[in-house]
Amino acid sequence: MASIRKVGRMAVGFVAVIGSWSSGCSGGGNKGVEGIPAKVWDGGGATLRVETENSSSANFSISFSEHGKETSRSLDTWAHVPAGSHSWSVDVPTGVGGYIELDGDNPRIGDRLNLIVRVNDKVVYQDADTLREPLPKGYGFFVQAFLDDYATGALGH
Repeated sequence: MASIRKVGRMAVGFVAVIGSWSSGCSGGGNKGVEGIPAKVWDGGGATLRVETENSSSANFSISFSEHGKETSRSLDTWAHVPAGSHSWSVDVPTGVGGYIELDGDNPRIGDRLNLIVRVNDKVVYQDADTLREPLPKGYGFFVQAFLDDYATGALGH
């Protein structure tokens, strides 16, 4: 059952990545911003803390999307990270969610990725994976979380 959920998350992630590529990054054409901000918009909802560990270089990204208010905003952020442990803390407003992803950069068999997401120091999501066989052409090696609202830690479906 766990592997079915993982395949489902991977499929949703793949669709989201393809969708963001075709729209010029999510948010109707907003460009991605290099660097993970310490505060998004007005902040004040919670502290989102993401911890990663990767055995080789990787790309880390967080998208921020606010919907349902009079206006919708979105922001895609990313950072290239060398092998090792990394962490980011972001002051997020309520009602903002999105994807958090750690994507292996030219992964090899045996590479490992680990992702931990905390909201106000409470773990709300954790995933890890090890590449056990060569990736077929066109496939990626990543771990990913989707949260409906970063401030509450509500996981997306």
